[in-house]
Amino acid sequence: TPSALTQSPEGEREPAWSPAGGKIAVTSDQGSAGSTEIYIVNVTDDGEALGAAAQATDADRSSYAPSWSSDGRFITFASDRTGDGDIFTMDGQGNNEQLMTIDDQDAEDRRPGFSPDGRWITFVSNREEGTFQTYVIRNNGTNVQRITLNPRVDVSAQFRPRSLTE
Repeated sequence: TPSALTQSPEGEREPAWSPAGGKIAVTSDQGSAGSTEIYIVNVTDDGEALGAAAQATDADRSSYAPSWSSDGRFITFASDRTGDGDIFTMDGQGNNEQLMTIDDQDAEDRRPGFSPDGRWITFVSNREEGTFQTYVIRNNGTNVQRITLNPRVDVSAQFRPRSLTE
């Protein structure tokens, strides 16, 4: 039976379960209309919320599209706080934010996600030729590499999860 985990009148979207299942990162505009922030909801093994959602990001503009590392230690997300969409990381409690896509020449970087080993972040960007393509970047913000040359627009990308036998 579905049950609400959050109670804000604005609503939440883009839920991302932590790998161990004890937390959900969500995007919400409950703190300020017109811009969004990322909140973390603690959840019991039975799927019940443990208290109110805790605000993890606090920027002048929007933060959105959270995604957890496979070990649950980090969250990557997009934010337009620098004037265009950029990729950030923070720890699983919402601290120690780090900008990953520093020199992107006003490109829109979107839809980040960690590789299964946590060493890479995939994202889509219009940084070359104005068409959204898929890129990867090291988890320390270095070594950006374009990995698609698609005549159409890439909307999102994800790494294949590790097999259950690894």
